[in-house]
Amino acid sequence: MITAGGIFVNSHNYYSSEQSEDKDSSPASEMNEKAELIERTGQSVSENSKHLIHCLTIIGQIEGHYAAPPSNKTTKYEHIMPALVAIEQDRSIEGLLIILNTVGGDVEAGLAIAELISGMKTPTVSVVLGGGHSIGVPLAVSAKISYIVPSATMTIHPVRMNGLVLGVPQTLTYFEAMQKRITDFVCANSSISPERFSQLMMNTGELVLDMGTVIDGETAVKEGLIDRLGSLSDAIEALYGLIETSQDIPTAPPKNNRGIHIKNTTSERKHIMTILEAILQGLIQGVTEFLPVSSSGHLSLFQHFFGVSGDEAVFTTIALHIGTLIAVFIAFRQKIWALILEALSMIKDIFTGKFKWSTMNPNRRMIMMIIISILPLFIFYIFKDFFSSVASDSDIAVEGVCFLYTAAILFIGDKLSKKNREKGIGKTAGETTVKDALFIGFMQGIALLPGVSRSGSTISAGLICGQKREDAVEYSFILGIPVILAGALSEFLDMGSSDVSISFVPLLIGMAVAAVSGYLAISLIKWLMKSDRFGIFSIYTLILGIIVLGCGIYEHVSGNLIVIG
Repeated sequence: MITAGGIFVNSHNYYSSEQSEDKDSSPASEMNEKAELIERTGQSVSENSKHLIHCLTIIGQIEGHYAAPPSNKTTKYEHIMPALVAIEQDRSIEGLLIILNTVGGDVEAGLAIAELISGMKTPTVSVVLGGGHSIGVPLAVSAKISYIVPSATMTIHPVRMNGLVLGVPQTLTYFEAMQKRITDFVCANSSISPERFSQLMMNTGELVLDMGTVIDGETAVKEGLIDRLGSLSDAIEALYGLIETSQDIPTAPPKNNRGIHIKNTTSERKHIMTILEAILQGLIQGVTEFLPVSSSGHLSLFQHFFGVSGDEAVFTTIALHIGTLIAVFIAFRQKIWALILEALSMIKDIFTGKFKWSTMNPNRRMIMMIIISILPLFIFYIFKDFFSSVASDSDIAVEGVCFLYTAAILFIGDKLSKKNREKGIGKTAGETTVKDALFIGFMQGIALLPGVSRSGSTISAGLICGQKREDAVEYSFILGIPVILAGALSEFLDMGSSDVSISFVPLLIGMAVAAVSGYLAISLIKWLMKSDRFGIFSIYTLILGIIVLGCGIYEHVSGNLIVIG
């Protein structure tokens, strides 16, 4: 039994100190006590349900170190904090449902409550109803899964105080430090990036005489701030799911020097599930990276339907890309080695003045054309934030449209290739022109969109330019080496020092699976090219695009995200 703030906590029954001595055990008395608990603290315990869950409401203004006016509806942190401690240590309570409708309030008090909730082993789910404004944002994302109803709103703005002028420079420094604490907490417990959160927070064109942004429920999910769009029933079902699969997760995992959290899973079942997930993602990445069906689109769908998000998803994607690069090096090792030797020789000729464009051999010409094909990516890099926002957006309708685009270009490339083959014409990779290289590079840039296949785009572009099928495949895959490597490096650097929970054993297993499956996929596509069955990928992406687009339209119309598990 814990005593705190004048409230005795014993199991899941709460009584004031005056009531504890004279409490009656009759059913009528218990009902009265539960009603009084709800009225006095805004808390209740659901006993006659699938699982024993505790409901905690956070409404009105968060009252901290200073008492709010009596007319204000408040949530007192000296009541909430001991209640959270009691819930965490009460083994009969299986889950915590947090219902929020708050205008904000004391920053330190709200952040303290949020930190307590995020550090709980008890499964937690939050629901934002009405509003989750100001410090209500960290409170909303502190749960393991967060929900918001479509009509709810959230106000994101910087830390502020009454008055127009800050008194001393130290005050500004304190505000900046406090703001960083809030930003770090929100971004570590949601999928929104620090850059995007700061952008919304510092917006000056929306709120009168203030800066910040007001977003509705659907926008909060699309921005990655809130996990899912849904109502009370959705939140309860999600909480039941967490209870049934809950595992012990360290509340303060160790960090490496990049600020990446290393998750040490203590449950055997959780570890197995993590490995299975890594194997599945490795198979998806390895197979779809080289088959012209879009690896980014398939990974995006997997992460969408299974609720994988944030920096963890980014880090996993980077590792899987490294696995596929290993597959390319193994599959084309002879050609790659010949190109490396030729590149060294070409560099020597450039510095000695012996290099001549007109006398380049096929390997040297291929190297130059690959470099030219990379150049259009610098133009697309200007719009990197746009492509990143599309890739991280929960709206899968975009992926559906992109899959349909992939189907179209695969169909066109296959038809033109068959015509050239019938005529007995075709270019080798070493006969690629500058115009061809730029076109292939441009098509590769479009593949930054999730659902547009990079290999499908570049192979089809090569076929459209008149390359032989085998040479189009070879050119596409070797072109992908610097592109995939640069993309993975860019994503890793963009992560900075953000907190991400990972487990290296499943990660390495996923990388190995991606390498093996990638090598087999390369062998498969070579065979399909020789056997004139390349068009099968056009049919597959067409069907997939229609299905995904249909799911995206359903999510738009219903307002509910399709999540497996």
